[in-house]
Amino acid sequence: MSGLLTPLEKSINGNGNNMQNKAAGYGSKNCSLPGLMSDSKIEAKDFKSIVWDWAIKLKVEPKEIHLRSMKTKWASLSGSGRLTFNSELLQKHRNLMDYVVLHELLHIKVPNHGKLFKSLMFAFLPDWEKYNEQLKEVV
Repeated sequence: MSGLLTPLEKSINGNGNNMQNKAAGYGSKNCSLPGLMSDSKIEAKDFKSIVWDWAIKLKVEPKEIHLRSMKTKWASLSGSGRLTFNSELLQKHRNLMDYVVLHELLHIKVPNHGKLFKSLMFAFLPDWEKYNEQLKEVV
């Protein structure tokens, strides 16, 4: 890897450090936080670190990240790039969190659930359909 940014990467994150600086502000960039692979509840700042880690992998930059109680959804993405996640996700297993985060962040690049969206879901999280079904049983 040469360290040079593509034009898309430059347009998304300017000098290439913006997203990583934001991720660093929320906790470990690599998400090696205790308890994240267990069923224990995590803190909001640690969850936001997970979101930024995925954003870096996907080369997207959400404008805002919020957690709040939601009765019928796990997450939503506004037209302005604001991500809102159901605060109940903090009590879910890490795989389920990853699924919801990946799903919403991919919508920044792909606005629908078509073939490209599903292909990217499989590429980043091969068991995503299983997690989708598990979450449908709860909400």
